[in-house]
Amino acid sequence: MEDFNRDFFGNKDKMPSLIRKYQNFLSGKGTYFFDVFEFVDIISYYIEELNFDEADKAIDTALSVYPNESEFIFLKANLLFRNGHSRQAMKMLESIAGFQAGNPEYYFLKANILASQNKIDEAIKEYRKVIAVADAEDKNMYRHLIGNSLAIVKKYKEALEFFNEIPAKDLDEEMLEDIASTYESLGRYDVAIKYYRESLRRDPLSDFTWLSMGEAYLKINEEEKALDAFMNAYAIDDSMPETEASIADLLFKQDRFEEALLYYLDLRKKNEKTNIYEALIGDCYLQLKKFDLAENFYNKALAGGHASPEVFHGLAIIAYERKEFEKSLQFINSALLSDNSEDPVYVNFKAHVLNMLEQDNDALEYFAKAVVISGVEEEFLSDFVDFILSNNKVSELMKGLAQSMSDTEESLFLNFISDRLKLYFIVHGKDYDEIRIKEKIESVLKKLNQ
Repeated sequence: MEDFNRDFFGNKDKMPSLIRKYQNFLSGKGTYFFDVFEFVDIISYYIEELNFDEADKAIDTALSVYPNESEFIFLKANLLFRNGHSRQAMKMLESIAGFQAGNPEYYFLKANILASQNKIDEAIKEYRKVIAVADAEDKNMYRHLIGNSLAIVKKYKEALEFFNEIPAKDLDEEMLEDIASTYESLGRYDVAIKYYRESLRRDPLSDFTWLSMGEAYLKINEEEKALDAFMNAYAIDDSMPETEASIADLLFKQDRFEEALLYYLDLRKKNEKTNIYEALIGDCYLQLKKFDLAENFYNKALAGGHASPEVFHGLAIIAYERKEFEKSLQFINSALLSDNSEDPVYVNFKAHVLNMLEQDNDALEYFAKAVVISGVEEEFLSDFVDFILSNNKVSELMKGLAQSMSDTEESLFLNFISDRLKLYFIVHGKDYDEIRIKEKIESVLKKLNQ
């Protein structure tokens, strides 16, 4: 076996002599004898190469020579489990239980099968046997492997029980990252970040860890720290598109459009075969009010099959800025048709376009609809109220009513707007919380009258 290992690890780009010998045997080019250890090496080689079909054939060949060898039966069970045949794998393991009593790998495989079948309590009993029979120097390695196996089946608390049994002094970078990822899966981002930081203290040049920590910071809305982490990851390895995209997205979110644009343009240059960045580049140019360039990239996005609502919305804004309101209406209608969720931003924008086209009744409907589907967000409520206040007929009516009823215009406007909005809530089948919504309308009225 030592000769094989030296042959394999010393000549990774060459086929080991044992494998050539085995393949000659299969093709009938010679008569060879292989002992149990050589067959184990052959099988292990194919598994290392991720060539599971050949590994399976090698096991079957070995079993034809040594039909009762428990090591081959164990390897066969392992491959069956890899291929999703857990029940068959378990039967094979049970058939060799008496021969594998002191083998931690046997209990580990058995436990993994039970975990995959959601028999977690039984699995943990087998995992405990792994730790009990493993050599002292291997126990922490197995605790790490067991923790990962439990994390795979989303048993994160149970995974942490094994992870936390590893003494802090024995934790390497990979272990720290896996523990961090497990805490992250439980939503304990602050603890996850501590483990990521400890891993980076030991290996500050791990771009993967910087990236993972940045994603954890994003989940707790620590955008500046996330950006700093992504920047560090990018400085170490600038070839990872997910890192560069995260940087660009955060810069755009912070209204740093020129900086975001540089990253998006670089991503597009590095990934010429994909056109997913055209729309994002268009968004940057739109925010920078470079409408011709924005329009150019939006059209490239459409030509590349990215007919997203965001692209149509961007084109609608450009047409609106150019006072091409009919064209703007066509684009925002396309955005709404391609957006099943009816984004209130698009609905509200259509209301503004209709207002410019002097289609007042339709505009009022869409202003109100945006308020309803947004859950009465102030931005959309303010536009709805402002549209009503700017209507001269309504204003004159309120003034006349105020004089005849000895009431304030503010009070009449409040009730008038509330009643109009209530109708749209009923039409859309939504409950109308009159007290809460009146308070919001009153707040908007005060701001608009300042």
